[in-house]
Amino acid sequence: MIFFKKIRFDKLSDSELVSFYTKSGDSEYVGELFTRYSHLVYGVCLYLLKNRDEAKDAVIAIFEQLLKDLKNTEVKNHKAFLHTVARNYCFMQKRGSQRLLRREQIFADGIDLETLPAEFEIKKEDEDYQILHSAINQLNDEQKLCIELFFMQKKSYSEITEITNYNTNQVKSYIQNGKRNLRNFLTSK
Repeated sequence: MIFFKKIRFDKLSDSELVSFYTKSGDSEYVGELFTRYSHLVYGVCLYLLKNRDEAKDAVIAIFEQLLKDLKNTEVKNHKAFLHTVARNYCFMQKRGSQRLLRREQIFADGIDLETLPAEFEIKKEDEDYQILHSAINQLNDEQKLCIELFFMQKKSYSEITEITNYNTNQVKSYIQNGKRNLRNFLTSK
């Protein structure tokens, strides 16, 4: 007596696997597609991402996404569809990492206060302090607060985030824009 019937996936075509998956929702059908095509998807991901670990992660993410996409998309050529999905996924990953690198470079132009020599520190009695203080007062409230916390109180981004309840990107943006506005104000005088 047979209680569990083993499905013979090797006899089914790709179209039949997808059809059975969309009707039943049983992920074993997509698992067979994974068995058949994961090495090809991995090759595309490795070629585009140039990192084995990222390529392995991408293969898993692509097949997880495939579970959702196959229910809503009619696919005629499954091999070509997988290639396109893999390529697009990798391009999005690369674009995201490039965007992150650009963002880090934009915010990395801040002055490192710890490396400034003591002779460059501005004391409250100096005329420059008064000019700088009046320039800071002309900033909007968010920029003013972040500039004062970052440069004058020497708080980190995470400390400013906790104090102000702004997210990290907002804090970085307020500091960046505040520095630009201060530079514009001070160079115009």
